[in-house]
Amino acid sequence: VERGQQRLKIGSGVRLTIYDSIHPEVRADYVIGDRIRFQSALQRPKNYSNPGMFDYQAFLERRNILLVGTLKTPSQLQRLEGIGCNSLLYYSAVLRRSFSGFLQKQFSLFGPDGDRTSGIIDGLLFGRRERMDPEIEELFRITGTYHIFVVSGFNTALIAVFLIWCLRFLRLPVWLQVIGTTAALLFYMIMTDLNLPVV
Repeated sequence: VERGQQRLKIGSGVRLTIYDSIHPEVRADYVIGDRIRFQSALQRPKNYSNPGMFDYQAFLERRNILLVGTLKTPSQLQRLEGIGCNSLLYYSAVLRRSFSGFLQKQFSLFGPDGDRTSGIIDGLLFGRRERMDPEIEELFRITGTYHIFVVSGFNTALIAVFLIWCLRFLRLPVWLQVIGTTAALLFYMIMTDLNLPVV
């Protein structure tokens, strides 16, 4: 953190909120491990004084986030060189971003509805909702089906069943089926940032 001519090193996380609903795809372009620079007034998170309200400050502290800030547009972010986290997590996030871009490119051939579809598939597979159309997202909320975009062990089980069925269809030996399914599931776990419900 830079304050004037002084540079301070902090040992906690920072939650940055970007108030821009016009260009969500710009925010989705950043992945875990990206090093960024921005100028914002950082402050301690605060709770509302109403009794019984959600303890937002404690919620962030449990995630080692002690400072919060805001930006008006993603253009105020500057990407820096280098990796700011474990290389495995970073490259899995880059791979997921490339896969999401591939989906978006393929479905864009079908017009605006194709872009919406690719955003839904991205949410179903990886729990990422940055590219989802806000209207579609609200429809899922209203119908009470928004929980399907939360990646969990159910997703892992579906993938495992599908893989086992495919490998059995190919009449591969059982040991090869086990190795292939295990490797694919490990790859999927990495693609979801080792999300605890998936693991």
